[in-house]
Amino acid sequence: IGALSTHADLINSVLLQQTAPLLVQAAASVGCPQTRQRGTLGGNLVNASPAADLAPALLALDASVWLQNAQGERQVPLTEFWLGPGKTVLNSGEYLHSAAFVPPQGAYGMAFSKLGKRSGMAIAVASAAAFLALDADGKIQTARVALGSLAPQAKRSPAAEAVLTDAAFDEYLFARAAQAALADISPIDDVRATAAYRTSSCKVLVERVLNEAYHQAFGRAA
Repeated sequence: IGALSTHADLINSVLLQQTAPLLVQAAASVGCPQTRQRGTLGGNLVNASPAADLAPALLALDASVWLQNAQGERQVPLTEFWLGPGKTVLNSGEYLHSAAFVPPQGAYGMAFSKLGKRSGMAIAVASAAAFLALDADGKIQTARVALGSLAPQAKRSPAAEAVLTDAAFDEYLFARAAQAALADISPIDDVRATAAYRTSSCKVLVERVLNEAYHQAFGRAA
């Protein structure tokens, strides 16, 4: 996906609607129609805001970014792209050219959810995205959980993913994973929310996206 692709481009892409609907969900949550017509994928990522809406979705897709300068290009996993608020691994003279991920196959599901102070034109108080893929026995073969506005940069949750990987579904599995995700966050108090509220929201959002992702994956496995 080219860095100059607008959020509207992502929303209207039939290919993304079919292969990465959580990225479409995330793009649709950005700003207002005018913002989505002008704002780009590259800008959303290079700005390096912990609240960037596209970040958790692309992390859940295990995406990489391609960086270029006059000397050539390099590929960087998105998990390694941000160094902190407003900070990336971009060197002087280097720019983000595109983002890429492998389209999922088989029994998979994915979801994105964002909590803001209002339903539109809101910076995320907290956000979460999940990708789940099931094996032939219905166990969770691949689990990726990504979080936004809950640490100095958008990030994956290894603790939640460890709970989910190779696990068979039970009614408490996603609650356990959501609880485990708290080990990977460091929320702050700011004008949008308290750290305590963000912590509580993290559990709700993670459980929500996992339930939705599993429902999709189970449907594809049937």
